[in-house]
Amino acid sequence: MPRYRIPVYWTMSATVEIEADDLDGAGTKARSLALLPKNGEFVPGSFDVDVELAEEIDEGGEEPSEPLTPKPKEKRMKRIVESDEGGFDAMLGEKVCLFCGVYIYTGVLAGVNADHLELTEPQVVYETGKLASGDWTDAQALPSPCRVMRQAVESWGPAKC
Repeated sequence: MPRYRIPVYWTMSATVEIEADDLDGAGTKARSLALLPKNGEFVPGSFDVDVELAEEIDEGGEEPSEPLTPKPKEKRMKRIVESDEGGFDAMLGEKVCLFCGVYIYTGVLAGVNADHLELTEPQVVYETGKLASGDWTDAQALPSPCRVMRQAVESWGPAKC
């Protein structure tokens, strides 16, 4: 039976006491700590497995020479075909329209993470025409994939075309 080396990662939370002139200085010192605090606790729900970086361990029992480095969870895109979750997750794989402060983006919602929405077949809409039906009056193709910051989205929904 094959053996695999699979990266796993989780989040720990702790407090540290820092002497500093102000809060900004304390934050800077805390970020530069060389040793991890001993009073850390596991953050429930943060454990994850990165199967994309998994490697099969060779028959001779030798492990790969380079260490596997897991990707930070918040920078990965979810790839889901079907989901019972609401919000953006429920629309993965569907054509959506994102109304942002200045622009309107449309395309197939292919990825969702804490910061961005990833669109394939993306377009920026310069003129909508009737919103309830028909094609966009003026929509220009964008390079694919296109990522839109979640915080920029004011409203969204299924695309009309």
